[in-house]
Amino acid sequence: MVNDGKRGVNILDLLIWFGVLATSLFVLVKAAGLFVDNSEKFGIAIGIPKFIIGITVLAVGTSLPELVSSLFSIHIGQTEYMIANVIGANISNLLLNIGLTYLIAKQMTVTWDLFNGDAVLLVASTAFLTISLMDGTFTRIEAIVCLLGYLVYLQHALLSKKEKQADEDELIPKIDGRIKPKLDFKIIAFMVLGAVGVFFGARFTLQAVINLSSLFGFDSTSVLAMTLVSIGTTLPEMTVSLSAIKKGNFDMVLGNVIGSNIFNVFVIMGVGGVIAGNIAVDPIITAISIPALIVATVLFLTSMINKKSNRSEGHMFLIFYLLFLLKTFGLI
Repeated sequence: MVNDGKRGVNILDLLIWFGVLATSLFVLVKAAGLFVDNSEKFGIAIGIPKFIIGITVLAVGTSLPELVSSLFSIHIGQTEYMIANVIGANISNLLLNIGLTYLIAKQMTVTWDLFNGDAVLLVASTAFLTISLMDGTFTRIEAIVCLLGYLVYLQHALLSKKEKQADEDELIPKIDGRIKPKLDFKIIAFMVLGAVGVFFGARFTLQAVINLSSLFGFDSTSVLAMTLVSIGTTLPEMTVSLSAIKKGNFDMVLGNVIGSNIFNVFVIMGVGGVIAGNIAVDPIITAISIPALIVATVLFLTSMINKKSNRSEGHMFLIFYLLFLLKTFGLI
């Protein structure tokens, strides 16, 4: 009888904290979108070039939930969360996001060059992250190298400005029918409101993950950070992908995923590692997540060799993602 009562309490606790997690993730993602949208308007209103906004504000925007929640985890000493969330988000981007994109689009034809700088930097960031984590510790020196890697990425983006110039109007659309909105109090107020929402969304997301991990008997927050949280925090990238599919802009789908993954490794790991110092790597990361990330990256690049995709590849990506989830939870 005692066990049954205890089980009932545990189930109730699980339902409560799952509800908190779902709500806080919703607030986190929505608030990040509000902050980014108004940051774009603010940047354009004060005369920042659209291309610069594109490679900074938009790049940060879709990864803002991962960034803030990771920094918050460092603040409260849950450093393993950051690494798990970054890797989980990158796997989710490559397998879940791209897999759903392939299924919805049925067949994609892209002009994206597999061997351009973006692909090289994606491979480089994944390889460096793998090497950095396999020894069980992510050091401050490795974090600094990550930040330097992002400077290289920004330089590449700036040098590619002429090639991307034609896409600028698509990247930064007209706002309310005007190219340059008037700076007013509403824009600043919504930026502040978005920032506050991101803060509290990240705070309660992390608290929910900590409590759920304890209820499930996990030794750390890594399992949930790699799975449930990473799916939630990659919703902005999925939203961008769905929007791009409707417009037939499949190159934007790939560019968004690649840019987000590079940002996650170089900036989130870089900033977090510099702040936290040496970070111990959860064994589940090296045993499951790193191999899964390597497989996901290879699958993604291989699918782009002929610059076409189909629904069968989408099914394959989603099956691999399901296997990753089952393996992470110890179900297979």
